[in-house]
Amino acid sequence: VREGAQSLLADGVGTLLDIGNSDASSSANRAGELGGLRLLFRQELIGWKGASKQLSDRKKELHKRAGKWDLDRAQPDVDGLSVHAPHSTHPNLIAAVAQDEALHRKLFTIHLAEGVEEGEFLTTGGGLWKEWFQQERIPTKIGGPWRDGWELLSKKIPHGTRTLLIHGNLLGERSLREIALNNVSIVHCPLSHHFFGHIDPPLRTWVRLGIPIALGSDSLASSPTLSLWESMRLLKKREDFSDNTILRWATEGGAAALGLSGI
Repeated sequence: VREGAQSLLADGVGTLLDIGNSDASSSANRAGELGGLRLLFRQELIGWKGASKQLSDRKKELHKRAGKWDLDRAQPDVDGLSVHAPHSTHPNLIAAVAQDEALHRKLFTIHLAEGVEEGEFLTTGGGLWKEWFQQERIPTKIGGPWRDGWELLSKKIPHGTRTLLIHGNLLGERSLREIALNNVSIVHCPLSHHFFGHIDPPLRTWVRLGIPIALGSDSLASSPTLSLWESMRLLKKREDFSDNTILRWATEGGAAALGLSGI
């Protein structure tokens, strides 16, 4: 964690949103081991079994970790909860976390519309994800069929919730128009996108509709580096956007998405 923080600081990163099921970065932050890197941590929830207990347990963990900081009061946006994705997280858990984050004026984060398998599951209820759920004997009740992941998600989160969508590669025009009218930013992760060979996101449509865009790294599990400079270089090779536009997405775009504009 310390090495990662040093690498990010060397690249010019001042603030990091870390979403994970381990609190290693949060623990290092409380111990003063991040060398001045500002950390916003989200404990990620995932799964379909025991959704209510999982939410309760994780909130208790955050209470214990935060000490005097009380999750049930509107406090600075430091630690919080996140959910993985609509195809991997029980809809009731998604709704509960979104409501909790909205109540405390925090940032609701979720991966959405990343790959074709996820899209197939949400729009048809079938495909590889359905087969896996059946194999694991996990009952799935996502409703639908949905036109895409946003239609499902929009039914689960309070209107106007400050939301960060990670990926958004496969969202259609109708959903993107709705997103543009809500308090939603989209994070594009060029290196992770390249690693998985995903369908290119409709960046120009996002720009045309005025959707706020930020660049992210996803994680070292799907990226050789956390360097935003490498992300910008790769995006420049793939897309014909100006250097200033790409730099703005990597800097001002991320700050705005985190509610830190002007810092």
